[in-house]
Amino acid sequence: MYFSACLVDFRLTPSLLSVKMGRIRNKQMLSYNPLQEELPMKRLAFIPLILAVAFGCASTHPAPIRDPIAMSVTEAKDIAADFESRQAAKADATALRAPKSLDEVIDILKLDQIDLFPAAAAFAAKQEGVKALALGAQVQLSWAESQILLSDAFYYLSRQFRNDLRTLEAKAATGDLNSADKETLSKLRGDVGMVNKYADALFLLAAEHAAEGAKLARLVIEKNPDDYHGYRAAADFYRMRQDWANFDEMVKKIEAIAPDNYGLLYLKGIAAAEREGNRDKAIEIFKKVLQKEPKFVRAQAQIYVLQDSIVGFYKEYVDLKKLNPNHQLVIWTGKFIENAWARREDMMRRLNDYKFTR
Repeated sequence: MYFSACLVDFRLTPSLLSVKMGRIRNKQMLSYNPLQEELPMKRLAFIPLILAVAFGCASTHPAPIRDPIAMSVTEAKDIAADFESRQAAKADATALRAPKSLDEVIDILKLDQIDLFPAAAAFAAKQEGVKALALGAQVQLSWAESQILLSDAFYYLSRQFRNDLRTLEAKAATGDLNSADKETLSKLRGDVGMVNKYADALFLLAAEHAAEGAKLARLVIEKNPDDYHGYRAAADFYRMRQDWANFDEMVKKIEAIAPDNYGLLYLKGIAAAEREGNRDKAIEIFKKVLQKEPKFVRAQAQIYVLQDSIVGFYKEYVDLKKLNPNHQLVIWTGKFIENAWARREDMMRRLNDYKFTR
């Protein structure tokens, strides 16, 4: 497929070379929320998450407004299962695909790897106790966040692929296609549909996972109000809704119980990025999170998506890949970053050669 070729063989078309993905502030969000009575809300709104893959372009695309999703939850689950199987096929084999303890569920959370979340959620759901409920809540919320981030990525890629498709179809109409163009056109037609389906399905299901995470967090708080884990998960849910008043209440609870917890620090980093719009402050906080817990991949993923130049993207991408080479952002955006970096290095060499020969 054209999409696979871009990821594996670096065959990027001109419009893809200039893409820069920006933070989505999408007010047309999903309204699915079985907890509406317990957690009042008008609409289930996910906090904007940056997926900015820069290819040396100074301009940014405006934040897109999505079309309504014409897909049932059942259809979305089938499509998401297909995506997760593709993600798993690209990732390395690991025993964590069948966790045997809650400690392994914690390992999965630290890895922040989307294709491991289904097994982690299923295992936690079969266990008894508050710890299992708390970990189940965190898995569901992490799963939702990963789905939104990837949905954003696929949505932007879909826009770029459609641009390439229009260009080739215009050439086809005038009979100017060579054999390579014809092959690319055929692949593009299939991949535009695939990427669109992935974007919509992941976006739709994220609401379901977030709501399930909120339900489990509420149970944790009811069963053990002195345990910070329930408040930690609830804070994640509230900030996804941009409900900062309730987010602040949950943070105060965590500060009173576990003031030195790296999860609390992570929440403050997310708030700095999403609430204050302070990228530099957020990055510094996430670096402190990694000092406390070097294996917490999610913090490095946030540092990666908060970059604003190809130099920054490439550096943080390399660090993310070291922490977890099977992370979904490495697998689905890494080749674009590597290709962009290679072009930059080639351009710098050409510039230096030009200066030397003058």
